Amino acid sequence: MRLKSRSEIRHRSRRAAAISAITLLVIVTSSPLWCGPFAGFLAGRVAAASRHFRVAHVQISGNSTVADEQIAKLAQVSVGTTLFRVSTSAVKFRIESHPWIRYAYVQRRIPDTIEIRVHERIPVAAVRCDELILVTSDSIVVAPLAANWVWDLPILTPPRPIKLREGKALTDAPTLALLREVNKVRAVSMKAWRDLSELYYVSGQIRATMSHPQVELIIGTGASELSWIGALDLLHDQNVPVASFQTLDLRIPGKVISAQKSYESKEQVNG
Repeated sequence: MRLKSRSEIRHRSRRAAAISAITLLVIVTSSPLWCGPFAGFLAGRVAAASRHFRVAHVQISGNSTVADEQIAKLAQVSVGTTLFRVSTSAVKFRIESHPWIRYAYVQRRIPDTIEIRVHERIPVAAVRCDELILVTSDSIVVAPLAANWVWDLPILTPPRPIKLREGKALTDAPTLALLREVNKVRAVSMKAWRDLSELYYVSGQIRATMSHPQVELIIGTGASELSWIGALDLLHDQNVPVASFQTLDLRIPGKVISAQKSYESKEQVNG
């Protein structure tokens, strides 16, 4: 068993004294009977002892897209900094300035750790403008983080050319309407969201194409989730010959009109 040196013992004792002072300070200042001078004395003791609490670890979690190195660079927390001098609100603000990060939670953990947990944004579609650019579920424009990004998201084609800036919110109303439909489909079925190919406008009406099965959907000015559920149920009904469909019309609430390719060119109502 290794014996502790005198310096180690003194260091641990000072840390224990500082922790006791911090705890007592919290108790005293939260009491309606607290004494100002006594609290000031404790605060002074805490400040004097705080030099023994220095950052040795910065723990980052919750990220899958943004690299740890990028988050650490934004946090600007240096190892060796006094733990209580780290402004958690300032660290949070800097991290959330990254377009891909929606929320950041930062806290100190005595004696020597800063914990950072992030919640990243999720890209749900790509917008066709000067070049393809991603848009997240909460309508923030983000750029791919890698040159070999796989463009396997639904494409939104605005009715007119638009300019988008990374890190800014999507404000173009027609494109926002397309994004709302994507979010509805994603809420109803992740598989259907992955099968969406493109959303666009024809004569002011929203239309969408799917890759599996290969159909076109007439959405109008917006479909309810009930209409999407009905359409997806119809598309995956084993008793319905999906290959015969040309178009599904979602404009009637709660019903799906399927334009069926036949010699008589009749419309069959399903709902």
